[in-house]
Amino acid sequence: MAEPLPPQVSLRIFREFVGLTLEQVAENVREQGVPITADGLNNVELGRKPGSDALMLAVARALNVKRIHIRQGAEICEWVDAVRQTQSPKVRAA
Repeated sequence: MAEPLPPQVSLRIFREFVGLTLEQVAENVREQGVPITADGLNNVELGRKPGSDALMLAVARALNVKRIHIRQGAEICEWVDAVRQTQSPKVRAA
């Protein structure tokens, strides 16, 4: 049996699972009125800088996940199931 995943899942894992680049997420966040560059977002992903509440909420919206999943982490399996339920059957089959 596989080991359970840790309670924290990184922002990068969410972003990569969704299939977005740093620049794509940063652009979406800027469109929501929160100034950030791809480099700035990378610093947040790597833990070099904390993300403000406004930034984290905008990133959650860009990734289509609940804010709490990014701030507090979540089991990736639960999140993956939630994402799959919102995708079309054609995407799920891939």
